[in-house]
Amino acid sequence: MNKKYPAFFFWHGSPMNAILDTTFSSEWKKIGRSLEKPKAIISISAHFETHGTYITAMESPRTLYDFSWFLEELYQVQYPMKWSEKIANEIIQTLNDEEIFPDYSWGIDHGTWTILKFLFPDIWDVPVLQISLDIKKTPQEHFHFAKKIAYLREQWYLIMWSGNIVHNLYKMDWYDENHIFPWAKEVNDEVKNMLLSWDIQTLLDFRKLWSKYDMAIPTREHFLPLFYIYGVKSEDEKIVFFNDAIVNGSLSMTSFIIK
Repeated sequence: MNKKYPAFFFWHGSPMNAILDTTFSSEWKKIGRSLEKPKAIISISAHFETHGTYITAMESPRTLYDFSWFLEELYQVQYPMKWSEKIANEIIQTLNDEEIFPDYSWGIDHGTWTILKFLFPDIWDVPVLQISLDIKKTPQEHFHFAKKIAYLREQWYLIMWSGNIVHNLYKMDWYDENHIFPWAKEVNDEVKNMLLSWDIQTLLDFRKLWSKYDMAIPTREHFLPLFYIYGVKSEDEKIVFFNDAIVNGSLSMTSFIIK
């Protein structure tokens, strides 16, 4: 057993990926087959935004269909999950200098279950919990919070973040999946270089680049999970990219593993 369980940044893209056989879902399957069974899965999804920080704590989690106007087949997909109030309370007590509250109303949103459906199709006895994105936190505060939960990797927890480097639904080319806007590629490449060169400060100060990045990152919720990666990665670990592509002009599929 390694000292730490690998951590992941996943793009989650369209919910339709949950019922399609794509090169991206094939890569999720491949990665899942290479992993040992984790003690639990902790997910931070762009779609669970709150005032304050919350962690799901109910025992019977529901599959959330937090989207509209898709095929009826998609709404029939179920990913049975085990939730653990005990694990949630342990995390809350360990991080006693942080205000973290148990949540009993959310669920597992599509930023999490559409990926786990392929990554771990047969380990429904593993607890799955989501930690929310506090919209009041600055990028620096998200980064420091990530450092506090990094210990979970040593307890054999899989920590995953679900978002996108480039995410502009309004500029998407719905008719050409292979289209790539030049500004989308430029931002995606620049952020990848920041990650590889461990340029933490530039990324944390990305608002200074907002005029340049306003097309690629019109809202920050899908970008915020990147700051958590910096917080849990140790200096001796590597970032390995996979599903590194841009589709429909303005949606980055670029994902990576830390190990």
